[in-house]
Amino acid sequence: MRRRFFPYRGRVSGSCRDPDGARRSCYHAATGPVAVSDFTSLSGSLSEGPFITGTDGALYGISREGGTSNRGTIYKLTTAGVRTRLVSFTGTTGAAKGQRPGGPLALGPDGNFYGVTERGGGADAGTLFRMKASGTLTVLAEFTAGGPRLPLGGLITGGDGKLHGTTSAGGAR
Repeated sequence: MRRRFFPYRGRVSGSCRDPDGARRSCYHAATGPVAVSDFTSLSGSLSEGPFITGTDGALYGISREGGTSNRGTIYKLTTAGVRTRLVSFTGTTGAAKGQRPGGPLALGPDGNFYGVTERGGGADAGTLFRMKASGTLTVLAEFTAGGPRLPLGGLITGGDGKLHGTTSAGGAR
């Protein structure tokens, strides 16, 4: 199934719907919304969260589903509308452990992107990762069944320069 992508540009006045009814972000120019990229199962589908602008000026985002293993992707969208899949998550094993990334990505002070996946990793309880703009992914931590797990909602960079996030299960009460 192909999904159309409508980025935020100019004044946003709500959301748009594709001809198949899928809700997408869009902008309203004199001619209406303009699609600049398509979502497919292989390139990533079910995009979530806002974009983050990289130091190269490109937009970076996540798709909760799709990719070569259908476990989600991270992609780059240039200002010319060229979309490139950078990471295809692999689940509990493989080179890009993780499943169902949660957005948005966070841009660290080192210029790398940081994020989380809701599932995947050895215990299938989620991962914390770092990605270079080139798409090189490093899993920094795998959540376990005995502690905080199932990250939710992505990461933010706090005023202290540290990354902060939440989980939907585990942890101190």
